[in-house]
Amino acid sequence: MKKITLLFTLLISILSFSQNMILNGDFANGTSNWALDGGGTIVSGEAFFSTSSAAGNPWDTQLVQGTLPFTAAAQYKLTFKSRALTNRNITVAIQNPGAWTDQFRQNFAITTTMQSYTATFSATSTFATAQIAFMLGSLGSTAGVYFDDITLVKLLPLIQNFETPVSYNSAAAFEGANFSVLADPATGGTNGLVLSGIQSTGGQPWQGIEFVQTAKKAKLTTNKTMTVDVYCSQAFNILAKVDQGGVGVPVSATGQAYTTPGQWQTLTFNFANPMDGTAVANGEYQKIIFFGNWNSTNNGFNNPISSLTFYVDNIRSEETNIPITLPLIQNFETPVTYTLAAAFEGANASVVVDPTVGSPNGQVFKGIQGPGGQPWQGIEFVQTTKSAKLSSNKTMSVDVYCTQAFNILAKVDQGGVGAPASANGQSYTTPGQWQTLTFNFAAPMDGTAVANGEYQKIIFFGNWNSTNNGFNNPVTSLTFYVDNIRAEEGIITPPSDPIPATPAPIPTALNANVYSIYNDTNNYTTVFPVQYQFGTLSGEPDLDSSAAINKAYKFNFGIAGWGQGEAMANVSSYNYVSFDYWAQPGLPNGFKFVLISNNGAVLERSYQIGTNESLVTGQWKKVEIPMSYFTGLGFVSTNFFQWKVSPFADSVDNAGFVYIDNILLTTTSVLSNSDFTATKVKLYPNPTSNILNIECAATIQTISVYNVLGQEVINKALNSSSTSLDVSSLNSGIYVVKTVVDGVTSSTKFIKQ
Repeated sequence: MKKITLLFTLLISILSFSQNMILNGDFANGTSNWALDGGGTIVSGEAFFSTSSAAGNPWDTQLVQGTLPFTAAAQYKLTFKSRALTNRNITVAIQNPGAWTDQFRQNFAITTTMQSYTATFSATSTFATAQIAFMLGSLGSTAGVYFDDITLVKLLPLIQNFETPVSYNSAAAFEGANFSVLADPATGGTNGLVLSGIQSTGGQPWQGIEFVQTAKKAKLTTNKTMTVDVYCSQAFNILAKVDQGGVGVPVSATGQAYTTPGQWQTLTFNFANPMDGTAVANGEYQKIIFFGNWNSTNNGFNNPISSLTFYVDNIRSEETNIPITLPLIQNFETPVTYTLAAAFEGANASVVVDPTVGSPNGQVFKGIQGPGGQPWQGIEFVQTTKSAKLSSNKTMSVDVYCTQAFNILAKVDQGGVGAPASANGQSYTTPGQWQTLTFNFAAPMDGTAVANGEYQKIIFFGNWNSTNNGFNNPVTSLTFYVDNIRAEEGIITPPSDPIPATPAPIPTALNANVYSIYNDTNNYTTVFPVQYQFGTLSGEPDLDSSAAINKAYKFNFGIAGWGQGEAMANVSSYNYVSFDYWAQPGLPNGFKFVLISNNGAVLERSYQIGTNESLVTGQWKKVEIPMSYFTGLGFVSTNFFQWKVSPFADSVDNAGFVYIDNILLTTTSVLSNSDFTATKVKLYPNPTSNILNIECAATIQTISVYNVLGQEVINKALNSSSTSLDVSSLNSGIYVVKTVVDGVTSSTKFIKQ
């Protein structure tokens, strides 16, 4: 008796997903189980409606069946065949009686040819007595409609449709086949991405394609069926196999016939009926395999091999979620994998040994926050080898430790053009223990957007409030630690490393007129007394193969800028700042040269190549800036403190290599007046909302303006030293102006407000 009960329960469980919920859907029993409102008859096993009623509402003439059970959020598939005496539209609705709310409603265009119609939908609520109604409205005497083969089935859960790459891995072909994930090849292509297998005569008969599930297992314990959509240009037999179910879980395989060439067909594989020497499925499986060379008698493989290309999609079965372990992108054990680890707005940051007993986490990133700074103080670092790829999977997990509960906001930035900054907050609730927090950047906070890109900068704010809508004020004092940052990973490709073909020209300025910040060719006696340096310098290569001198500073602006400091010096007697630079071709923007004074307050004043003057690439270019430019901005020349070179706009998104040599302060100009003025292309006002004025001492042959996508938006032949461009019609943003002066092309940026 117990065996019979178990078998019955198993049968009901299987049929609950595959059995037709519609009774008498082929009308073999006449009108049994159907209500025919508005006039209808059964003709040769088909339901036929024909009426001269003057009905005006869709529901005044309808074919109805109830009661049907639905489960909220479960998926269902409706199919039916229909034709009409004249082309017309009908409405099919599944409704909950009483409130008459829709579980499903869709219009169908019925033609005079009998054909199949299909719709897949998710139930909106759980209801035991819903009804399906085919609503025809006012038919008229010649507007008859036929119906046949109506089915409604509850679908198994979708475990794979190849739209989300992180939901599977190890996709491969074996024994001579080939595989790819590509767009649906059927006409109209509604299935999106599908898995393709190509089998050929050069391999083994059991060749096939396979993949491993990473998000959902096929659970074949009670319900041992799996449905798969299959497409091919010819009929064939296919064997499906499940594997990697764990210890004690048997491998299982079963075959089915694909019979509808040129159409997608849903095949149901029943692993209670094993083939190819395997056992009945009983477990949760991650690997799914398809063999397209299975024979029609279900007892082996075709030999010789049948050459064909087939496609699979929409794999459904009972499911078990697989806990996803995201790739580790940072654990602070390898310093070269990150840079610019720092604090801001009053916090402090350091990389230290895990403070917990036994230090199991090794090196961790520490943040200390307290009063005296801004509420949004925090810590940050920049990835140098692996970015956080938050395009499909927008989550990032982080191990956090603190001696008190608190809320933390994680933010990602520097994702490149079009990748918005994004932030999400979480609660740390286990004082004195490491806790893994998952930040979901599909739910952005602090005025940011949904993450979509590959991000290098990661920031943590420990003063985030418990309602996830801002920062605590006053600041909550605490020390926290983060480690083991995990996300889908993008590989950061360092910029190419070009080298100038020649060293920079040797300066001609007299020793008596020079204060040398950096030079190794002239033995200048008044030099910058370096006491420390900061940032990241990429090297100091010798560019003169014939001598051990003529080195240059090398900067990689995809990592950081670099500078030096000294005790305060009085450089007020020097009238010019000059240096030579060589920028790699393709450098996107330019860079900043910065003088820093300390007269009780530290003041940074910059001259930006690419804004203050045009960027020149692929050749040495001398820059000379009047000292009055810097003092006019507030630089105190009697208290010269530091100097540095930084990426354009202080953003490492402006990656590229630049070499700099001969950084000098001089009393007299190192350029002739004609050279100095000819190299200057001036843009003003910058930013601008309407008119952009362009001036140069020399003749400008042509002017072109490009947006950030590299698209040319303005092109003008000039042959003049000045012009005015109307930019009022351009969208707000950053643009590049390329000018050709005496055959030399240079680039300068402006901002359209």
